[in-house]
Amino acid sequence: MKRVLFIGLVIAISSSVLYAEEEKASDMILRYSDKVKAILKKSIPIEKKKLEIKKVVDEVLDYNELAKRSLGRHFKDRSKEEIDKFNSLMRDLIETSYLKKITSTVDYKIEINSENEDEGELIVDTKISSKEGKVGVGFAVFKRDNKWVVYDLIIDEVSTLKNYKSEFNKIIKEQGFDAVIKKMESKLQELKDEK
Repeated sequence: MKRVLFIGLVIAISSSVLYAEEEKASDMILRYSDKVKAILKKSIPIEKKKLEIKKVVDEVLDYNELAKRSLGRHFKDRSKEEIDKFNSLMRDLIETSYLKKITSTVDYKIEINSENEDEGELIVDTKISSKEGKVGVGFAVFKRDNKWVVYDLIIDEVSTLKNYKSEFNKIIKEQGFDAVIKKMESKLQELKDEK
């Protein structure tokens, strides 16, 4: 009897691991979108919604990878303290900007158009519709620890990562890394001050 229970447990665990390994990137995008929609529809204070959504976004967005790629060749020249500060600001900027936008749009629909491999990584191309209109959003993803994670958003064919990288590279060349930190702090404060 114990052996049968053990075999059943192994099969259950194996099939759940197999499911996790086989989840398509597009399914992951839809699953997290559904989580956010469910939070937005809750009858709870907006600040509580933001905290719950933040947890969901933290599960799927790889802030460290976005930060590393956005610094490009300048990443290796930074100290641990500089990288930690940069990563923290990057996370705060994205969360503040995203939460401000998403909490104002309760009713939206996400459609998967395609999954395309691009230079060894996957782009999940979607169309997001709301009362404000439609926007094309690509989610650049890769697998980390057998789980899909997002490291870039391509909104109407414009890469967030490439924009950051271009802007940061220019500032670092002209004014140094500290100027990037100051600009990020200033932008974060500006976002927080907006009503």
